[in-house]
Amino acid sequence: MEPVDGARGWNPWTGGQRWGANDEARSYAVRAMPPPTDLSKKDALLWDAYSRTLFEAELPKRDIPIRVGKLHPSLDAIVTGAGHDCWCFITAWNPASQPQEEASNRARNRALASELKNDDRLFYPGRGRDPEGKWPAEESFLVLGLDRENARATGERHGQNAVVWGKAGAVAELLDSRPGS
Repeated sequence: MEPVDGARGWNPWTGGQRWGANDEARSYAVRAMPPPTDLSKKDALLWDAYSRTLFEAELPKRDIPIRVGKLHPSLDAIVTGAGHDCWCFITAWNPASQPQEEASNRARNRALASELKNDDRLFYPGRGRDPEGKWPAEESFLVLGLDRENARATGERHGQNAVVWGKAGAVAELLDSRPGS
């Protein structure tokens, strides 16, 4: 898998269209993440929706888009430049994908931010949004240096079905963070 961050070349995932320096194709269509094998039909639909979500981290100099199943060389450079090799994108909004009042969601996210601060984590605000606009955007955080197991456990503590996790040089993954996963 060759990352194409700003590169020009043939794009096999768009039927041979060429990449340009500013094309949307820079978000690297690589592979879809398989869902857990124990999902009900409803949960499988949720997993698919999570996989299609556009996650956006708000860093000081620019926003970074994050997609499940894709490479993110620009994010990798930020992560490794900060002395880490992995990251997690997480929210505390709408636990178990059950819509909550905005005030409740904001309070949950403040609790998550407090936990991250208490753990001396480097994190940035962000949002996860449905590219089709059917689900309201959820305030979220990009957390640098949160390993796979701690990412999954943090998601579970905050009632999330899944979190997005990545390691420098690898595709972003959707981790099952349901209790007992």
